[in-house]
Amino acid sequence: MQVNHVFKVRKRDGTMEPFDQYKLGVSFVKAGISSENAAEVAKSIASLSKREISTEEIRNHVSVELKLLDQIAAEKYETSQRSGRS
Repeated sequence: MQVNHVFKVRKRDGTMEPFDQYKLGVSFVKAGISSENAAEVAKSIASLSKREISTEEIRNHVSVELKLLDQIAAEKYETSQRSGRS
């Protein structure tokens, strides 16, 4: 189920784009996170009451949420984020 809360994501280069829960979930699955955990974390972020969120805030939120759900998934995500930013 997709939450219809619309807010903007501030990317590292300063550009803004609409939040896309599906796109976020797909990126989690590509990082090796189960589709169930990916959907749960994406839904959690989509439910935030914010008008704007940075990609860094999203990464931090994801790390916290994943550590609660699955420590190994959290480590996979953090590793994929470090390698993607190098």
